Amino acid sequence: MSSSDKPAKPSHPFKQLVIQAAIAFVIAWALHFFVFELTSMRSSAMEPTLSKEDFLLVSKLHYGPRTPATWLKIPLTEPFVGDSIPTFLPWFQAPIFRLPGFGNIERGDVIYFNHPRKPENLPADMRVKFLGRCIGLPGDSVRIERLQTAHYQEDTTQRLYQYWVLIDHEKPVDWLIERGFQNISQLKDFCLINCTPAQAAALMKHTAVLSVQKAVTPRGEDTENTFPFHRFFEWNKAFLGPLWVPRKGATIAVNDSTLALYDWLLEYEQGDAITFSGTGYELGQERKALLAGKPINQYTFRQNYYFVLNDNRGYAEDDSRRFGFVPESMVIGKAWLLLLSSNNIYDSSTSGMRFFKIIR
Repeated sequence: MSSSDKPAKPSHPFKQLVIQAAIAFVIAWALHFFVFELTSMRSSAMEPTLSKEDFLLVSKLHYGPRTPATWLKIPLTEPFVGDSIPTFLPWFQAPIFRLPGFGNIERGDVIYFNHPRKPENLPADMRVKFLGRCIGLPGDSVRIERLQTAHYQEDTTQRLYQYWVLIDHEKPVDWLIERGFQNISQLKDFCLINCTPAQAAALMKHTAVLSVQKAVTPRGEDTENTFPFHRFFEWNKAFLGPLWVPRKGATIAVNDSTLALYDWLLEYEQGDAITFSGTGYELGQERKALLAGKPINQYTFRQNYYFVLNDNRGYAEDDSRRFGFVPESMVIGKAWLLLLSSNNIYDSSTSGMRFFKIIR
């Protein structure tokens, strides 16, 4: 028998297992990077569209997958193991680019993004991830009146608002719980609930209900908790704007009022190259911006920005009423498909089950 007729040496089972595992890992990484990402809701911010503990699929093909800024990281992991062990090294940071996608972000899209400011000491693509409904596109002039968008007509039937309810009952909280309401707060005779306009209208039909009023913070009050947290703009979560959303290539004048709104965007785009004289809170002192040490009186934006709101409009935390704009480079993808819910599995508004549903 010649040497060419010798039977092939069988591959070691462990070696085959390692090869198969490596191939599976590469395929999983490629899908995660280019196609989709799995995530879950961690709060009630997007109710009633998405509930806490909902699991959903984020499409990266709709807007195009982005390249990472942080390349030195363990793939398919969160930025930290536990609370303190990082899975990345911040030593090398690259510019973020976006590959071609099916389309662009549109008003009304639910987008998945890195928080622009939380935490600020981490690279942009390592920051906490959130979901929000885009209500302001680059170049828009956003305006909110009584918790609703006033710059364009949106479907408010699936938005959640807070209502003060007065009920003629000795145990009003129990009365509301029996009718499916949760997370109820009581102040003296009134109960504060979260519900849609249709649910509020249905409540008014009960003989035990004396009044139902939307909880709206009066204009000019509670301004210190609303972007941009500046004396020039007395906005709150119910009344905001008009506020121009920066567009790539657009130029603004640099002065006290524009810096109050956009100074952190200039810092995000220019890094350490830009500095400011003063904080903007000193009375009688004009604030200036210095780029590479030289004063500038105008600035041209390098990328697009977006303005997002929670569908639960009474819940202003972690939407643009608190943190301002979302840079395009921090947009991860479009919330596309509700996979399943481990909490509210039945959708009373459509009389159907809440799984494998397109998110609108």
